[in-house]
Amino acid sequence: MVLDTKFGMRSPDRDPQSGQARVAVIGSKAVGKTALTVRYLTKRFIGEYQSDTDMIYRATMPVDGSKIALEILDLSSNLDEVVVPRETVAWAEAWLVVYSITSWESFRVGVRAVEAVTAACGADQPNPPVLIMANKKDLEHIRQVPESEGRKLADQYGCRFVEVSAAEMVSQVNDSIDGLLRQVSQLKGQTSPRLRKLSVSKMFNQLMNLSSGGSGHQDHRPVMPRVSLRDRTRKRGHIRQS
Repeated sequence: MVLDTKFGMRSPDRDPQSGQARVAVIGSKAVGKTALTVRYLTKRFIGEYQSDTDMIYRATMPVDGSKIALEILDLSSNLDEVVVPRETVAWAEAWLVVYSITSWESFRVGVRAVEAVTAACGADQPNPPVLIMANKKDLEHIRQVPESEGRKLADQYGCRFVEVSAAEMVSQVNDSIDGLLRQVSQLKGQTSPRLRKLSVSKMFNQLMNLSSGGSGHQDHRPVMPRVSLRDRTRKRGHIRQS
């Protein structure tokens, strides 16, 4: 599904003055991926949201006085084991990896997600822009994952890290994602586009693969080759063993 959130501005594909950025959001289920995305794009908070459908949000966002034609791919997660579609690896210019401070399991999934993104980007993009966002900081009374664990993971892979609350910390959410977009812009200015990303229209067609043929209920999520995270997790010291 594709959602346009224009906020009174022109749609991204109509604004030749805009820079561009494509961000994929990944993580375990129920960690607040959609809540953070919607908080950043609309400044609104949605307390409960569940979807088994991948969503693309498009908006023109102001960053440092310039406008960024932003596309955010919110990857649904119905399994504890995250998989990264190869098409998403080719499409995304930056990654937002989300886990909840209230769940060790979501942190372990986040670790595997960072490992998989780094491995999948490989030599073509040895240091992909990745922001690790630990959500639900407002729930300190049921915290499981120490802040130090998230920072250790970020330091190991050269990622940015922040703890936020989608419910209460709108400025921190905005500033952190703005920083990720700045990183994308800086990398675009430093490197030549040797490896072309998938066209937006092709990605949209794959994500909106709503077949007109057949009858009855169908699973309309796109069928894509997968980069499996299976047993990639190694004991690195920052993963708590239960």
